[in-house]
Amino acid sequence: MLISKADGLTRGSEKRVRLKCDDCGKITCTAYANYYQGQEKRGWSGKTVCRACVCKISAAKRCGKPAHNKGKKLPPEKKGINHPSWKGGRYLAHDGYWMAYIGGGNGVGWNSYKKEHVLVVEKDIGRSLEKHEVVHHIDGDKENNSLDNLWLTSHSGHRDAHVSLQEIGYQLVKDGRVVFDKQKGIYKCMI
Repeated sequence: MLISKADGLTRGSEKRVRLKCDDCGKITCTAYANYYQGQEKRGWSGKTVCRACVCKISAAKRCGKPAHNKGKKLPPEKKGINHPSWKGGRYLAHDGYWMAYIGGGNGVGWNSYKKEHVLVVEKDIGRSLEKHEVVHHIDGDKENNSLDNLWLTSHSGHRDAHVSLQEIGYQLVKDGRVVFDKQKGIYKCMI
């Protein structure tokens, strides 16, 4: 569906236009600038295609062709610490824990990294942690991995530590030393 310039639309116009897909008949709405760009790519064929149909067409074109990086591996001299984007072997994971590069594994993926606080405790005790063991951050700061802030315990011991801290918090509320601000939805220390 070609829209004429009489409609007051220019190449960069953000005005929304309704288009009917020539393949499936679905009516979609898009900015005229996007329509213009798509027509430019297709050589002004006048054909309009919805996103779902474009994906089907693209997939059909790729069918049977290998991925662009299939069989291309980094040479060993560009892996790990020798990789151009190496940043010291340490990064902050999505859950707030520091991850440290330990090497080994297949050189790719999470096998090569381990939580830093676990490594600190393992080095201190001289062995790997067992399945029933966990490391607790005493001050609650997941980024503070100094040995004096870490405590090796069992899962039940870890749970008990958190429960005891929660009970202390509620006792401080009862004593009036901590108050809850209903406007902001936060606790405040009154000491």
